[in-house]
Amino acid sequence: MPVPGRRFLLVSGLIAGLLTHAAHSAKDYPLSAGAAWAEELGVAHTYTVLIELQRLFSSLQDAETGQRGFLLTRDDRYLEPYAKGAGEALGLLEAVTVRTSDNPAQQERLAALKRSVSAKLDELARTVDLAQNGDLGAALAIVRTDEGMRLMEDIRRLSDGLVAEEERLLAQRRAEAAAEERRAEVFRLAAIGLAAMLAAVLLLTTFIFLRQRERDRHARALAESEERLRLAQSAADAGSWDWAPDRRAFNWSEDCSRLHGVDPSAGDTALEDWMARILPEDRERTRSSLAEAAAAGQPVETEYRVALPDGRIRWVLCRGRAAGQCDARLLGVCFDVTERREAEERQRLLAAELNHRAKNILATVQSIAAQSMRGSVDPEAAGLAFRGRINALAQTHALLTESGWMGASLRRVLQAEFAPYPSEAVRIRGEDLDLVPKAAQSLGLVLHELVTNAAKYGALLVPEGAIAVEWSIQPEADGPILRLSWIERGGQPVAPPTRRGFGRLLIERVVAYEFGGTARLDFPPEGVRCELRLPLARVAAPAGERVRRAG
Repeated sequence: MPVPGRRFLLVSGLIAGLLTHAAHSAKDYPLSAGAAWAEELGVAHTYTVLIELQRLFSSLQDAETGQRGFLLTRDDRYLEPYAKGAGEALGLLEAVTVRTSDNPAQQERLAALKRSVSAKLDELARTVDLAQNGDLGAALAIVRTDEGMRLMEDIRRLSDGLVAEEERLLAQRRAEAAAEERRAEVFRLAAIGLAAMLAAVLLLTTFIFLRQRERDRHARALAESEERLRLAQSAADAGSWDWAPDRRAFNWSEDCSRLHGVDPSAGDTALEDWMARILPEDRERTRSSLAEAAAAGQPVETEYRVALPDGRIRWVLCRGRAAGQCDARLLGVCFDVTERREAEERQRLLAAELNHRAKNILATVQSIAAQSMRGSVDPEAAGLAFRGRINALAQTHALLTESGWMGASLRRVLQAEFAPYPSEAVRIRGEDLDLVPKAAQSLGLVLHELVTNAAKYGALLVPEGAIAVEWSIQPEADGPILRLSWIERGGQPVAPPTRRGFGRLLIERVVAYEFGGTARLDFPPEGVRCELRLPLARVAAPAGERVRRAG
């Protein structure tokens, strides 16, 4: 900041002398700073009690809303606001009791309020317990009585009485504080005098002008820098953050908040709230990495999964470094690496599947050879049948290869997998459905495991065996689902497996991980049964968008 010159120094010296004289004049003023601080503390204390009383009634209303929603819909999600509201109400009631412990009149009102709040919470708990135990009629009968409404009216009346008393105390304390402040202000004005005030105004005006000019320059530079940073983060799909262990809260950018499924308008996020969004298996590792980096002043890089509000799982790459050598504060950025992680998982599964298929193909060829030779008296005809089925098996792989394992219709995928086996042993029923590329690839893996198992141990191993595959679209509360059933009959007697093989793990993991669906495998003696339930929105191609067909 430039020095204004000799005149500014002279004016500053004069003002300094005047202010020194005023300070000497004001030092004997008998104002107790401790008393003024106590008055301000009392106002803040009373204001806190008012806020807590207002939140108490709102918490009870939230708990009642959650209870009513649960009784009407039997949806367990309503139990969360019910439990949260009830817990907050008890906590606020205890806080108000502690804060007003020096006021006997308020304590009497609080005792009556406690009884009404306890009765209201007991009523809510009884109805929820009855509904959870299947006695919804009894729960609704309690709700239809006037008891709950009467209790809420009593709570409001008692709360209004407490609020009125606290408002009276607040007004009294404010008046006392204002009076004390006026007396202090009058004395300060008299002590300093008009000359000192005029000199201070001149000095402050000069100083503010110079400082403001410098601040404006820095503000423009900071705004330009922040805009460049925001554009860079937006282009890289990244978000920034900073954290200090003593603050216990993360300061996130809007992009970083959205990456973690947090409302950007919520402001800083507490460390524990952030950790609660991370999956349990990644939580402690992430917490330790951040704490060690902050303590040692070293860079940190870690990846973790967060659960988004819509149920999806997102992989986040977090990188950071210490803000300074003597500062435990960390600065960093976060990136969405879900696609990379999913691609790595698919690559790992495909590598394992390739190894697994290499072993399964020999068993499949043996089964085809046995079926081709069984009952045949003409070796040449049997050889032709064997070669034809081998060619059909190769065609199945060609269908998926030509489409780049990117997609096909459900019926074509099934027909390709069953091509090497007698058509009379297989029944396929269902309206044809175009699959998105990811679903065609993953369902091809699942169906191959089922077909291979049937060829090795089940219905395709014997001539009288048969397989029925049916699918349909069924409506559900969360959206339509694709239900596909696989039923084997006439094969060798089936016994439940003693261990979980790779094929079964592949079926269950692909259905759950790729689609968020379920796979159920049963092993009755008459034959294996499998039922797949997949969200239609995640497996079916959008209307009007046809999957490229092979062939």
